[in-house]
Amino acid sequence: MGLTKITNPKLFELNSLTDALRLPSGDTNSRPSSAVAGEWRYNTDDNRVEYYDGANWFQIDDESIVPLEPNQILWLDANNPNSWTGSGNTWFDLTSNNYDATIVTPVPSTGTVNGATYLNLSSRADYFQIPIATHGGALSLKSGKTLTYLLWMRMTSIPSGVNGLNAILYGNNSSGNTQASFRYYNPSIQGFNFYVYDSSGNADVAANYVGSVTTNDWFMVVGCYDFPNNQWSINRYQPGKTNYNNSISTTVSPQYTTDTDINLLNDNGGPYGGYGYLGEIRAYDTVFTASELDAKYDAQKGKYGIT
Repeated sequence: MGLTKITNPKLFELNSLTDALRLPSGDTNSRPSSAVAGEWRYNTDDNRVEYYDGANWFQIDDESIVPLEPNQILWLDANNPNSWTGSGNTWFDLTSNNYDATIVTPVPSTGTVNGATYLNLSSRADYFQIPIATHGGALSLKSGKTLTYLLWMRMTSIPSGVNGLNAILYGNNSSGNTQASFRYYNPSIQGFNFYVYDSSGNADVAANYVGSVTTNDWFMVVGCYDFPNNQWSINRYQPGKTNYNNSISTTVSPQYTTDTDINLLNDNGGPYGGYGYLGEIRAYDTVFTASELDAKYDAQKGKYGIT
């Protein structure tokens, strides 16, 4: 494709409602070999307009453009058809990182509560995984990482005893070792339960936060992991309950340096499966204060019918 400088702006004048501007077009293999940032073309393979940012080609698809928050690196959303299509076994990441999650068991059913769609993982055998090969270490719970995981979910029931221990998020390495976990236990015993293990397998951070939830109501739960500074926090937001924020500072040493798969509502083969309804999952490459999380809850709660 040759480059031509347009010096006469009238060449772009459209004289009627039926006029249109025609872009250079061709298949993917026909992309210019020495593209310059800012170039646009129509891709005939994908039937999409695309542009070059100086390093990669990106498609323009107004249905898939989503407003990301600062530092957001993951967004799985059951309410967006570009993230959950309703078929297949992939929950697509709405960010350009493409950290897609795979359902390990058959496709979950869906439903709607308070106007928000959920994925029903009602069996302890049902779970999503974002493997290391997909996220390349960006989501790993390990030494040197600063990460926040934010989930909107519901629990339909909370059994008592050990059976009440419900996996929310587990980071397991390729040897099957759990490096960090985020669980919800029978609230009369522990409530939210947070573990970060050292590389000897000891639970150096084993915080039990009695922050209960009400079954069948949407709630937002957040885990902040600051490995460099040995800072950790658990946060729960639900209508009718006081915002729950609890942070601790405990040295974890020696820390794991290996990458982890991210398992959602399961600990990847262990005894503690998860269950419940997932609305969305977001991740950020930073941590937040309680007031910043208050603001996120206020900004997102309307989507779940919370006033």
